Amino acid sequence: HLRHRCRLITKDTKKYAAKEKYSKITSDDYDKKNKLFGALVLMHAERDLSFAEAIKLRIRQRGKAKGNEQRLMTTRLKKAYKTAQNLVEITKNEKQWITRAQYLAYAKIVHAEYLLFGKQVKTKNNVLITQELAVALAACTFLRDQDILPADIIDLLNTRYEYTLTQYAPNITSATDVHNFVSQTIEAARGANDELAVLLFNNEYTAK
Repeated sequence: HLRHRCRLITKDTKKYAAKEKYSKITSDDYDKKNKLFGALVLMHAERDLSFAEAIKLRIRQRGKAKGNEQRLMTTRLKKAYKTAQNLVEITKNEKQWITRAQYLAYAKIVHAEYLLFGKQVKTKNNVLITQELAVALAACTFLRDQDILPADIIDLLNTRYEYTLTQYAPNITSATDVHNFVSQTIEAARGANDELAVLLFNNEYTAK
């Protein structure tokens, strides 16, 4: 079990909150003790994101939320977002650019999901949502083209979030518009020193 491998099991359940080790993982732990800490934190974020996705699907099929479903989805997405941000923090010194890029891209997707469906605001931050998704999609597509990530999964991811871009980005009505928007956005992100965008361009990415 991964928690055993990372020595994060708390045996004294009476004072679990005080002794629980998972929330205290640091970048130093990741750097010097065990790289599996990154995988563990990623799994926790994915668990909450998957739970929220299941609720979202039920609401969509039914046409409306029942009981506390909306609150549960919001809570899980907020947890996933915070955990993904923690993942970015503890892996900040990761020297393998491919690993770092995957963590950063995942965190951007989770952030967009939180802004879309978790954060309760009157007006969604369309600019930030589409920026996060565009840079993440560019990264995932690049890693797919390098045979690092599986094509079938990335193609599904692209299909899903390219549709989101048509909903929330301005003046997008075709696949060509999506492609151009992603290219322009990642160029702008590099200019703004976005870590993922800079990392991609430093490793032979070109905005086509």
